Amino acid sequence: IPDKAFVPSYPLVERDRFLWIWMGEAAKADPARIVDVPWHRDSENWGHRHNVIPIKGSYMLMVDNLMDLTHLGYVHKRTVGGNPSQHVDAKMETSRTQNGVRYTRWMLASPPPPTYVAAYGFKGAIDRWQDFEWVAPSSVLQWNGAKDVGQGAYEGNRNGGFQFKIFHSLTPETETSCLYFWAAANGFKPGDSKATDEFVHQLAITFDEDKAIVEEQQRRLGEFGEDWLVNIASDGTRVQMRRVFEGMLADERKLAAE
Repeated sequence: IPDKAFVPSYPLVERDRFLWIWMGEAAKADPARIVDVPWHRDSENWGHRHNVIPIKGSYMLMVDNLMDLTHLGYVHKRTVGGNPSQHVDAKMETSRTQNGVRYTRWMLASPPPPTYVAAYGFKGAIDRWQDFEWVAPSSVLQWNGAKDVGQGAYEGNRNGGFQFKIFHSLTPETETSCLYFWAAANGFKPGDSKATDEFVHQLAITFDEDKAIVEEQQRRLGEFGEDWLVNIASDGTRVQMRRVFEGMLADERKLAAE
């Protein structure tokens, strides 16, 4: 090897069945900032599977997709969707966190979507929740679930019923492509490997539907740009996320210029 040959190396941490690579200045690598995914360490209560999908779309478009779930009723009708109006009219609570934005949605007395019926056997209306936490810049923690109407889920008793957790992490590849890493955990039949496999299969269909939509969005944005886009009421959480993200970029650029 020539004396001047240089082989780059990067700090690497293995945690929660993921390899986290810091591609920036090595001295600034801080393992304490790695997103915690505790259910990956609890297979007794959360049987899980993981996968990765290449996306021909910006990683921020994928984060946008996760921050606005009103699309579920239209894009995911055959899996986790459900009634479109129930998604639009869901009870919403949004708050800032130390490292991002969190929101909770409730769809009370709503019809169960196909995946919920297939996985848990719901016979009638359900009280359904969706907890999402965006951890800047590109990870999302998700906890979804449902119980039969009137079983106390909305009042705080989420034990039992149908529930699952998903970890989403988007790694930029280029300005218009990314790798979508995801891991889903079964909290309703955690010891049933077959149930976990079937549930994850349903989610894979869902995420392929997201892939198709986001890739088409990216194509249209490449053709027409973003100046013609208009935010509507359901974009509120996504807009908060983008504002936090833009603020972080501005702070980073300011430090780099000093």
